[in-house]
Amino acid sequence: MADIQSRITDLKYQFDTRSASLAQDPTDASICWTSSYSTPYYKDWCDTGRSLKAQYDAAQGRLKQEKANLEKMQEEIRRKGYGNAVYDPDWP
Repeated sequence: MADIQSRITDLKYQFDTRSASLAQDPTDASICWTSSYSTPYYKDWCDTGRSLKAQYDAAQGRLKQEKANLEKMQEEIRRKGYGNAVYDPDWP
């Protein structure tokens, strides 16, 4: 899960950095749905943003699934009678 969280942080940083570097340009995301999209500059700009967003969403989905799997495993271990210290690293 730590790897996935790190990936999410990295993607968010890339997107924020990209947005900040393009802040001087009057381009906004709505250009991606106009005829100007087909010009190389806007196509690259829009496609990069879409790619980062898709990767971010996929990573969020994987993180959610991993958390659900962890909770399921912890519940199974708890039902087998093991104490919290065995399966919950945050337990004092």
